[in-house]
Amino acid sequence: MTNSGTELLVYRTADFGKHWAGPAHVGIQGTKPIKPWIGYAPNGQLGIGWRATRADGSYAFYGAASSDGGKDFYATLRLSTRWSPAAPEYYVAGDDTSSVALSNNRLLGAWGDWRGSGLEDVWWGGFTLRR
Repeated sequence: MTNSGTELLVYRTADFGKHWAGPAHVGIQGTKPIKPWIGYAPNGQLGIGWRATRADGSYAFYGAASSDGGKDFYATLRLSTRWSPAAPEYYVAGDDTSSVALSNNRLLGAWGDWRGSGLEDVWWGGFTLRR
């Protein structure tokens, strides 16, 4: 969920949806989060990945991690090394590759990126989770 399209809002529940707490706010100033993904590591850490999109349509892929179920996020890091140019105007299919996966030690993200051969290529990156 987003508020005004500027950041992700993360709500949490400990009783299967009967009661909710939050939200925690996650985002990058001056961007709009799109194509968010969420996942859990086997040890319970929560990870989020998303495209942080600028007004001109260029974007970078970011990841965030929480060790307390989404109450607070201790890391918000850019996974892509550079900003991707916006997709061509004729390209309406979107990105079928955006995702995050977590092990007990790492958050890994994958995303479609236009920096390559003139077509959307699949890129990936990640970071080490706190123990």
